[in-house]
Amino acid sequence: MSATTFKISTNHFTPETTEAFLNEHEAACQTMDAQTFTNLFKKYDLSFIEDAEKVLKDILDTMNSWKNPKLGTVLFEVSEFDSQCIFCEFGKKVKGYKWTYNNPLDEGVKRILIYQNKIGFRFEIKDGILVEYGTCNAYR
Repeated sequence: MSATTFKISTNHFTPETTEAFLNEHEAACQTMDAQTFTNLFKKYDLSFIEDAEKVLKDILDTMNSWKNPKLGTVLFEVSEFDSQCIFCEFGKKVKGYKWTYNNPLDEGVKRILIYQNKIGFRFEIKDGILVEYGTCNAYR
């Protein structure tokens, strides 16, 4: 599976709430914190959407895969990149985020290694309203 997305009824978001959601989403991506994404989904009440829980689980799995409190994970940088889906929605625009971190409390040489992880998001906006949202795992 390359993408996990869900469609949103055109009357759920307005242009104003779409802009607010996108701004808060961007802020969440700068922290790469799982709880921030959970709060975002709750704030915009996406629970009624059938596949929203699946999308959130996909995001949370990615967010929880890198941060390890026992290893003192430190986030150095989050950078953005634009990409395109290469599988299920060939050519559809994907906004990607790459974060760079290390685990200074790890043992031996691992404590100085620098790691990177990535995630890609798909947004479909029509007439200023968010109508589809999700992740993409097949971008170039």
